[in-house]
Amino acid sequence: MKRTKNRLLRVVKNILIIIGFHLLSTFVTILIFSLADWDDSSNAGMIFVLSVALTARFTDGYLWGILSACTGSIIVNWAFINPFMKFDITPQGYALTFFVMLAVAMLISMLTTQVKEDIELKATMRREKLRSDLLRSVSHDIRTPLTAISAAAGAYLDNAHKLDETTKAELVCDIKRESDWLTRAFDNILTITRVGIGAESFTKRPEVAEEVIGEVIGLFRKRCGDISVTVDLPDDLVIVPMDALLIEQVFKNLMENARDHGGCVTEINIRLRVENGMAVFSVEDNGKGIPPELLGSLFNAEALDRIKYKADGTRGMGIGLELCSSVVKLHGGTMRGYNGSNGAVFEFTLPME
Repeated sequence: MKRTKNRLLRVVKNILIIIGFHLLSTFVTILIFSLADWDDSSNAGMIFVLSVALTARFTDGYLWGILSACTGSIIVNWAFINPFMKFDITPQGYALTFFVMLAVAMLISMLTTQVKEDIELKATMRREKLRSDLLRSVSHDIRTPLTAISAAAGAYLDNAHKLDETTKAELVCDIKRESDWLTRAFDNILTITRVGIGAESFTKRPEVAEEVIGEVIGLFRKRCGDISVTVDLPDDLVIVPMDALLIEQVFKNLMENARDHGGCVTEINIRLRVENGMAVFSVEDNGKGIPPELLGSLFNAEALDRIKYKADGTRGMGIGLELCSSVVKLHGGTMRGYNGSNGAVFEFTLPME
């Protein structure tokens, strides 16, 4: 039902575009004829060729451009070729001009449409490549925590009568830590499957930014009550077009990265401000900051995790940050990470229109 409605709306939009450009071309041609005594019909045809080119640029597919070419040619032959207000396809009635204009208009329509399709195809290929790379990275990383969980559970079951309470607690903590990482990984997989699929799965709606932030903070406090979360919000409500679930996933990843990789983080501060028509969000922690060697690879999952694993043996930071960056770019925003006065700062922007 929703697809049918969207298809109908696109058809109506394309028809209105054709009508609009033809009316504008007719008005311009009549105005020029009346002001400049310019009755060269070939010039009228060129104005309508421009109308067809613009129609092909702003409509979907070949059909609408070709339809615009046909209707434009008919209008020129009927209204702007002598004898006026009637069809004349004789050589004296500029039949050659009629067919040349139609051929040129159709060619422009097809070329313009082909360029648009090539651009859309390249964008789709980039999204699909990003999605496949992210899925491959997450799938590869899942093996390690599964192995660790299996090993810890096996050690606990096989040696429960020999282990002291401290060792048992450590094994259970290892299982819980790896299970939490798996949960985040699967959350990211579910998000990745929505990234780049298309407009049907990625829908921006006006959302109250403060409410989205409050939802994320509430969930985070339930899982990480030992970390204080503060907010710094403007006095007025900020309405931002967004896919709320995807942006919540961005906040979730940034806050969990701060907890897991920030180094003894006890406080996270979320800020929101409006700047030059953009909503600017930031997640700041009071940890050890971002190592200088990582700053150039923050949003490249493979490179970041390779460098970080080599440095301290930890993993899982890169996939979350690359996913965050991809979601923000889908919204038309930008993302960056840097070291603030107290710790790491990750800042992203979202257009407010």
